[in-house]
Amino acid sequence: GGGGGGGGGAEMLDDHELGGVQVTAQSRAALMQKLSRGQEYLGMGGPPGMPIGMGMLPTYQPPPAAHVAPPAPSLANMTGLPPHQPMPSDCMLLVNMFDPTAETEPNWHVEIQDDVSDECSKFGVVQKCVVDRNSPNGLVYLKFNNPDSSFKAAQALNGRFFAGKAISALYLSHVIFDKFCPVNT
Repeated sequence: GGGGGGGGGAEMLDDHELGGVQVTAQSRAALMQKLSRGQEYLGMGGPPGMPIGMGMLPTYQPPPAAHVAPPAPSLANMTGLPPHQPMPSDCMLLVNMFDPTAETEPNWHVEIQDDVSDECSKFGVVQKCVVDRNSPNGLVYLKFNNPDSSFKAAQALNGRFFAGKAISALYLSHVIFDKFCPVNT
């Protein structure tokens, strides 16, 4: 079967039920023009959930300052960072976790490793946590048992403040992790 197209160049939008809407090319063009002319009524700066006009984006209204998450620090001018990737991996790198010039305790890196491991164990099994003691960027390498745990940790930690600095969480491939992760003794 099939409802077939009507005459006069009209397209049948609902050809399986009787009484479907028929739209000609001219009536479709007229409808689109009306919709585009009515853009000021269709969500431009209106309340959330209001329909948006064809091809138009609503005006962004930022939330009150108290609800805005702090921006993640810019990594553009940082040198010495290993290549990272946008896709979640079970390996990740936390940037800005400490300032090595401000650390004075003999085993300060062990304390940071323990704190980070404890905090990140909320998101999954931490298989490895290593502080790069020589990094001016405060790098901590983490390896989870799966990418989902790493993703949850990155969502929770990115932009969060630790020791007065905004943290960035970056995903690393296994190859990059194994190449750059230091062996602390």
